[in-house]
Amino acid sequence: MLFDSRFNDLSYDVLVTNEIARQVDKSINNAIGTFHENILGGIKGYQAGSLSGYDIKAIDNTLFADIKNKHNTMNSSSAEALFQPSSS
Repeated sequence: MLFDSRFNDLSYDVLVTNEIARQVDKSINNAIGTFHENILGGIKGYQAGSLSGYDIKAIDNTLFADIKNKHNTMNSSSAEALFQPSSS
């Protein structure tokens, strides 16, 4: 935030307003992602992951999926964790 304020010549009030808007937007997008996971996990033969490293999986373990949106990307450590066997 300090760099944003200095390099973009933003006042404290504008900076705080922007941060609040960013956090609200992130919360909304997370809720939409959870909604999508629950819908896809409700398809017959599939289930939503529960703190397991994946979002959706086929009950017969033939498919594991990590759902992403335009703002949610996968880095190398999360990609590695996705392929690690879960304890469940």
